[in-house]
Amino acid sequence: MKEKTLLQPDDISQDLRLNIEKLSVQSAITCTDAHRIAFDNNLDPSIIGSAVDTLKIRIVRCDLGLFGCDSATKKMVKPATSVSCEVQEAIEEKLDKSGKLNCLLAWNIADEFNISRRDIADACEKLKIKINLCQLNAF
Repeated sequence: MKEKTLLQPDDISQDLRLNIEKLSVQSAITCTDAHRIAFDNNLDPSIIGSAVDTLKIRIVRCDLGLFGCDSATKKMVKPATSVSCEVQEAIEEKLDKSGKLNCLLAWNIADEFNISRRDIADACEKLKIKINLCQLNAF
């Protein structure tokens, strides 16, 4: 896992704090909203992850379906019924030395094949491939 960037409360600009708080509901912010803030502010998503962590705000509803989805299972990802050869090949080409696929590469593959991020996670689940290195440093 990559190291989290540690922020002190004073390191978070007032504008960034307000953006995060505006999109937070019950001390939680969605993965999508956290990424939107990063994009809108030209920041690496890991900075937003660190900022929400510092502000004691949870990240929920992972775009890949890996965490923060419901109280019973904590994740939505389920093994895909099938995985096309092209998608499987794209996933396998991007695996790290330990056989895992990082979050950003999973997103890129989804974009490349014009399928949902969740579909990539479901494909990885079927292929027994773990996704690591969350862009927001949530995992």
